[in-house]
Amino acid sequence: MGSAMSIHMPARDMVLAASTSKAMAMLPGLLELWLEAQFAPATAALLAANKLVFFRPGPLDGILPTYDALAFNWLRSRLMQPAQLMTVLSCFYHLNDNHLRGNMACLLHMGLLLELSMGTAAFASMVAALAGLSKGIAALLSKGMVLLGHGGKHYDYYSVGFSGVLFGMYAVLACSCSLAVVERCLWRMAVPAEYAGLLLKAARAVLVLAVSAELVILQARAPKVDFLAHLGGLLAGFLYHWLKKKLSLKVHLLVSRGIRSMALAARSAQEQLLSSAIIVTDNKQCRQTTQGSIGSRDGGDGREYRLRAP
Repeated sequence: MGSAMSIHMPARDMVLAASTSKAMAMLPGLLELWLEAQFAPATAALLAANKLVFFRPGPLDGILPTYDALAFNWLRSRLMQPAQLMTVLSCFYHLNDNHLRGNMACLLHMGLLLELSMGTAAFASMVAALAGLSKGIAALLSKGMVLLGHGGKHYDYYSVGFSGVLFGMYAVLACSCSLAVVERCLWRMAVPAEYAGLLLKAARAVLVLAVSAELVILQARAPKVDFLAHLGGLLAGFLYHWLKKKLSLKVHLLVSRGIRSMALAARSAQEQLLSSAIIVTDNKQCRQTTQGSIGSRDGGDGREYRLRAP
């Protein structure tokens, strides 16, 4: 598991840090994106978006907002205002090559695991939800720190980077890790059926412990790493999994009840139509004039009688 960093620093230093050497080779990046697009198009699109925002080639430099416009400050944010909703895009901004390279390595690994197991549409919607939830939860945590008297420094610092979303993806993977994901991590090694459940529980526990340990180790090794952004992303992942589980259960119940109601209504309508058709057929048969011979051909009188229903 790679390290994911979301660096926070004074806004006046952001432009200087962003204008540092951008010597990442483009050809390996394009080859990586092409390989990703064959299996995980949403992950490839995220990698491309982060790299385009960082390099800002050609006309994109004049179109994309600046770092100062999108850098997210937890305490000065007003998430309910439409103008402040754009600060969610700060997760696509990185300060230097190392910051971008570390986050993209994590995204490459996590994106492949999650998108191949969830599907492209579900993965893309999850990333969008985590981007918003992680920013909102981090803002609430920061304002809670101020109430406790430990958040004064956050007024002068801004946060950028994709690591909040990455920690949310770690949490989702830890909660919804499937046996297929475990086997993929074990180089396609087949797991015996009697050990599958135990191995799955152990894998989820190890993932939760590893992510929690990385959260603490990163803060100890790099003081500029934004702890609140990472913690907000981790909590956002757990919240997303819980909401998805609850909502999917409710949606499943609503859909099943709706289908059952429609089936009962269709059955009732079918029975009414059948009964109406039987009544109409009986009436027609009763009013129909029938003609026949009474008696045998040999010994009868051969007279024909016409019977009409009253």
